[in-house]
Amino acid sequence: MPIAKAARVSGWALLVGFLAVFTVFESAKYGLVTTTGAVVGLAIPEVAGRLSGRAPRTAAALRAWWLPTVLLVVAMVSPVGGPPLFTAGLGWLTRITAERLRP
Repeated sequence: MPIAKAARVSGWALLVGFLAVFTVFESAKYGLVTTTGAVVGLAIPEVAGRLSGRAPRTAAALRAWWLPTVLLVVAMVSPVGGPPLFTAGLGWLTRITAERLRP
């Protein structure tokens, strides 16, 4: 494996690890509603995969990195939603990042 590819894979793996630990931390900190948000966030890319035959643009948009990032920012600044919305964004971003590790 070339060094550049190994560095890229290692970087993605570190990001996945960080996001997964942060998601679990937030879920444990805030309880069941936040854990439900994390599970929903983790399931969004799976739903996108099932939609890919019928709505490829929607599926591609649901697998984009910027949507969960926007959700994280909105959850941080909005008084509505709070921790469950933030943790859903973390779970979603974790899943998308983990998919980048697949060959």
